[in-house]
Amino acid sequence: MGIYTDQITTKPIPTASPKPPRGTIRPKVVKNTTAKQDVKRAINHDSVIALIRSVIRKPGRETAYHRLTPDEKSQLEDIIYTYKKQGYKLSENEIARIAINWLMIDYKQNGKNSILDLVIESMIA
Repeated sequence: MGIYTDQITTKPIPTASPKPPRGTIRPKVVKNTTAKQDVKRAINHDSVIALIRSVIRKPGRETAYHRLTPDEKSQLEDIIYTYKKQGYKLSENEIARIAINWLMIDYKQNGKNSILDLVIESMIA
């Protein structure tokens, strides 16, 4: 069964604590946007989701290994557990493929303004 954005639930984030609980998905807050920008962003978001869904449905044949910190591994396990409780069958591999595909799409669309490029530039600086 596929994952849809309207099925992602967010937990309230307490404002008193400096660090949100593990596994919390923060909603993206966009300020000072016009309705036209919001519509464009929503259309783009839907097409990206459709593209990633079509790619993830094809089984991956190439082997890749990724080293994770204990905290990253724990957060992945929390996400998988949350979706299992909601009745979804989800694996660590599927989450990794979704993330990698999203990064590649963002990079192709935004180049120097992509999240990947901005993070790499911040690592160098």
